[in-house]
Amino acid sequence: MAPIFQILQYARGYRTKLFYAIFCSIANKVFDIIPELLIGVAVDIAASQKNSFLAHIGIMNPKMQLIVLGIITIVLYCCESFFELFHSFFWKDIGQEIQHSVRLNAYRHLQRLKMSFLEEKSSGSLLTILVDDINLLEQFFNEGANDILQLITSLILTSSIFFYISPIIAALVFFPVPIILLITFYFKKQLKPRYYQVRQTAGRLAAKISNNLAGITTIKSYTSEEYENIKLESASNEYKQANQKAIRLSAVFNPIVRTAILIGYVITLILGGLYTLEGKLAVGSYSILIFMTQRLLWPFTDLAWLVDIYERATASSRRVLGILEAPDITIGGSKTLDVANVKGHIVFENVSFSYANNTPVFQNLSLEILPGQTVAFVGSTGSGKSTITKLLLRLYDVSSGTIYLDGVSLNTYSLESIRKSISLVSQDVFLVAGTIKENILYGTFDASFEQVVQASKFAEAYDFIMKMPDKFNTAVGERGAKLSGGQRQRISIARAILKNAPIFIFDEATSAVDNETERAIQHSLEKIEVDHTTIIIAHRLSTIRHVDKIFVVESGQIIESGTHDELVKLNQIYAYLWRLQTGESD
Repeated sequence: MAPIFQILQYARGYRTKLFYAIFCSIANKVFDIIPELLIGVAVDIAASQKNSFLAHIGIMNPKMQLIVLGIITIVLYCCESFFELFHSFFWKDIGQEIQHSVRLNAYRHLQRLKMSFLEEKSSGSLLTILVDDINLLEQFFNEGANDILQLITSLILTSSIFFYISPIIAALVFFPVPIILLITFYFKKQLKPRYYQVRQTAGRLAAKISNNLAGITTIKSYTSEEYENIKLESASNEYKQANQKAIRLSAVFNPIVRTAILIGYVITLILGGLYTLEGKLAVGSYSILIFMTQRLLWPFTDLAWLVDIYERATASSRRVLGILEAPDITIGGSKTLDVANVKGHIVFENVSFSYANNTPVFQNLSLEILPGQTVAFVGSTGSGKSTITKLLLRLYDVSSGTIYLDGVSLNTYSLESIRKSISLVSQDVFLVAGTIKENILYGTFDASFEQVVQASKFAEAYDFIMKMPDKFNTAVGERGAKLSGGQRQRISIARAILKNAPIFIFDEATSAVDNETERAIQHSLEKIEVDHTTIIIAHRLSTIRHVDKIFVVESGQIIESGTHDELVKLNQIYAYLWRLQTGESD
C-alpha cells in the first residue's frame, strides 16, 4: 500500500465526508463536461433546424429548441457550481481532519517511544515531521485528491463520447495517452527519491536552526555568529539544491506532455474535418469532438502538478510513518500501583544495562533502599548515577536482572502508576511557557492555589515569587527564560513537592542555587524525607551529609556504601572526594 494511503488508517472521522467528497467531485466534473456536448447540439440546430437532434425528440421549432437548450445549459452550470462548492468544502474539511488526527496520533505515539528512539532524532527534525510534513498531507487532500478524481472522471466520460461518435478517431486520439502515461511513470520514479531527500534536508535545516536558537547565549558569548552563519548557509544551501533538483525535473514534464496533446488535437482537427467534408461525420458531432479533444487530453497537463504534490505528500508520509510505526515502545504492566499505599522499598537485583551504543553501564548491579530511607548516589561524571533513576522511572528498560518496588517487579506495574509514584526534580529543569502558578501545578492540575503557595514556601520560592510584578501569575517565558537558574530550580522543586509522591528523586536539584538557598532547601527536604523514600544524586557532597546511606558509584559498580561519617573514616574514594571539595586535599 502506498504510504499516503497507509496514513489514512491513523485518521478518524472522515469516512462519511470522504464518500460525499468523492461523489461531489465526480458529479462536478460530469456537469462540467456535459455543456460542451450542447455546443454540438447548438451547431446541429443551426445546421439542421427541423431535422436536428432536438426535433427528433419532439421540439420542432428551432427557436424553441434554442430556448430549451439555453434552459438546460443554465441548469447544468448551476449543478456544476453546486457540486464544485461542496466538493471544495468536503475536501478541505477532510484535509483538516486528517492533518489534525494524524498529528495527534503521531505525537501521542512519540510520547510512548523509548528514550533511545528520541535521542537518535533531533528535536528540529521531529518538529518538521509533526508540522511541515503533516501540513503537506493536508495540502494533498485539500487539492490533489480532487484533481486526481476529476482527471479519471474526465478521461472515462470523454473517451466514452469519442468512441460513441467515431471509434477510429478515438483510437487515433488516444495514441498519445500511453506516451503521456509512460512519461508520467518515469517522472514519478525519478521524483520519488528527490522529494524524500528534500524532506530529509528540511529536517536537518530545522534541527540546525532549533539547536542554534537554544544555544544563542553560547554563540553570542563566544562571538561565533559568523561561524554559525556559514554552517546554517551550508544546511540551507543543501535544502535549496535538493529542492532545485526536484523542481527542474518537474519543470521538464509539462512541455513534453503538451507536445503529446498537440498530436492528438491535430489528429482530431484534420481527420474529423475530412470525415465531415466526406459526409461521414455530422457537423455537430465534429464540433463535439473538437471541444472534447481539449477535455480528453488537456487535463493531462495537470499530471505534472499532481505527480509533484503526490510525491511530496508520499515523501512526507514516509517520515510520518517513521514515527507512527516505530515499534520501540516501553510496555507497561497490567497491574495498577496503588500510589497511596506505596512504601518505597526499592531493590535492584543483578541489574545490567547498556545504552544504544551497547557500552555497558551496569553489570549485575545490586542494591537496596528501605522504605522511608534517604539515600544518595555520588561518583564521577558518567559513572551511572542518573541512569539508576532513569531505570527506576522506566525511561529505559534493564538489559537483564530485576528492579523491585515493594517486593514486586517494576515491569508488573503500568508506566503511569509507576511515574505517579515518583516526584522527580531534574538538573535539566523543564518549564512550560506559562505562569509560575501553571508551572508549579504542572502534573498536579487539580491542586488548590493554597497548596501551590504552600509548596512554593517549602521550596523556598515564595519570597522571590512575591517580589515578581504579577506574583504567581508572572509569565516565565519560553523554558523559563525570564527567570534565573536558581529560580527555575526552586519552581521545579515546588512542583515535585506539590505532587507529593511517595518516592522523591533529586537529580542535582541544588546545582543551580546559591549556598543560602541550598541550606533553606535542605531544611525543606528534611521535612519531606520524614514520610518519603528519597533518592539524591549529588556532586556537592555538602548536600548529602545528613542522609541515611550514601552509595559511591564508579564504572557501573557500587564500590562503597555507608553514612557520611562511616565513609570518611573508611578513607577511600568518598573521603578523597570530601577532602577535595572542602579544600583539605593537597
